[in-house]
Amino acid sequence: MTVNQKNPDGKISMTFDPLADTYENKVSMEERAKKVFGTPGSREAQREVAGQSVITIAGIKVPPRPLEPENCCGSGCINCVWELFRDELKEWQTARKDAYKNLLKEGKKWPADMGPPPVQKRAKRVFAPSPFDKLSKPVTDKNSPVSKSNESEAVEVEEEEDSWKDVDTSIRAFVENEKRIRARKLQRLKDKEAKDVQVTSS
Repeated sequence: MTVNQKNPDGKISMTFDPLADTYENKVSMEERAKKVFGTPGSREAQREVAGQSVITIAGIKVPPRPLEPENCCGSGCINCVWELFRDELKEWQTARKDAYKNLLKEGKKWPADMGPPPVQKRAKRVFAPSPFDKLSKPVTDKNSPVSKSNESEAVEVEEEEDSWKDVDTSIRAFVENEKRIRARKLQRLKDKEAKDVQVTSS
């Protein structure tokens, strides 16, 4: 920020002060910590609120889609809020799929207010087979039972639906990188423990 200063000779000079009137000067350390790390019990409170809006579908409790965290510090915490979010996202997806399977068994329809069913989402991304690949079954009329079984087989083979793809690419890359770093550290610890055991046994 530019600050006007009056010199002894009466002239006014403009000086750039990078620390003047900045966010850090206006906000206390406690408020900044709350912004980054959240308040104690804030995530538990969010879980309680989410638990109150759980919908039971075909005997399966389906929670609302978890909210993306806004307080990641980006320093590679052991329990990163984005990894916790991904775990919650997987639980949400699993509950939706289980509920949909139960609905199919009961011959009921998926609730319209819950968005498209999981299988319909996955079917949109089915990869077309290569014309050079060998067919597991002969080509038949599209209305025949054999053709329909091929379609269901394609849906099963198709990659699992994952709402994680909706998250910003940089965040996904950050979380995946942190997981790789953590896995390497764990592997080094295991290797070190194995060497220590060999030394003590010899």
